[in-house]
Amino acid sequence: MPDIRDDFIEQMKIYFHKLTTDYLFSAFGEEKGKLLFTNYHYAFQSFFEKNLHLMNTNLSKRHGINSIFVLALDKAFEKEELSHKELKTHVIAIYRVMMQSLLENQVKQLESSEDPWYSFVKTTKEGNAQLYENEYFQALIAFDEESVFGIDIKKCLYFEIFQANNRPDLGPILCAYDYLLASAVDKWIRFERTETIVDGFNRCDFRYYPKDSMKKKIN
Repeated sequence: MPDIRDDFIEQMKIYFHKLTTDYLFSAFGEEKGKLLFTNYHYAFQSFFEKNLHLMNTNLSKRHGINSIFVLALDKAFEKEELSHKELKTHVIAIYRVMMQSLLENQVKQLESSEDPWYSFVKTTKEGNAQLYENEYFQALIAFDEESVFGIDIKKCLYFEIFQANNRPDLGPILCAYDYLLASAVDKWIRFERTETIVDGFNRCDFRYYPKDSMKKKIN
């Protein structure tokens, strides 16, 4: 399990705050943006402290901060009475900026690869082993074949935090984050997910299929 230090968690908080500030000022103007961010910042600190019992390691904090972010942004917009669709638009817009460099590197890697499918599966395996093969997500490889690569997530810390704060309805908003990667690699990879824990199933089924008919054997 990777060692994620306290200072890294603090850096993550600062990064979330900066992106949120920039987005709110850009989307709503300085006056309203400042008010929304003040509400967001206060709510973020409150939710983070309140949920430390669910984030008792640095790895769990590294993941749990995503749920805290969504809870805090929802709270910031409380008086606006946003629909879930509107809130999701704001959440994904901020994640899109956050993920831009990572997604661009992923695309470059696949563009330069002789076998994009093999490269994608290898990278996904490595990321899955580092971040999700643990007690908080219990990720298992369900399929590792030439025509499909699949991961099952059997537990979800994100959703547990939403449930603990009486906001399970916010779960699908964070789930939409996964489609950022899917859309970035859509040229090579088809992504499907038919079950999620937030929708009452006992797993989240991530399934990836190659679009290129020329594939190497996945070991």
